[in-house]
Amino acid sequence: MKDNQEKMTFEEALQRVQEDGRQLASLNPEFQNNFDIVMAAVQQNVWALEFASERLQDDPEIVMAAVKKNGVAIFYASRRLQDNPEIVMAAVKEDGRALEFASERLKDDPEIVMAAVKKNGVAIF
Repeated sequence: MKDNQEKMTFEEALQRVQEDGRQLASLNPEFQNNFDIVMAAVQQNVWALEFASERLQDDPEIVMAAVKKNGVAIFYASRRLQDNPEIVMAAVKEDGRALEFASERLKDDPEIVMAAVKKNGVAIF
């Protein structure tokens, strides 16, 4: 199987993640570090963010695409982006429970906390 993956083309990898974003997990690291493939994977299934390279888990555009679809996907974002007010705000506006995965600093931000509670009343428990 590994030999097949090494021979997989960009187009084949892209098609695979467009059909099922979680297929990113089975791709080689070169593809897990490719912006276009990871973006396609996340757009198909936000949970594919788990299998992106650390570099792309720290990419604001990719993480924003994920959290706008499911705020809790911020769990797989880098710590730096879990401390980014714009990304955290987008995440909690989509799902208040995303507050759990925000940095400690942003968990104390009144505007972010209010947005989380508005979306999901149990966000602060």
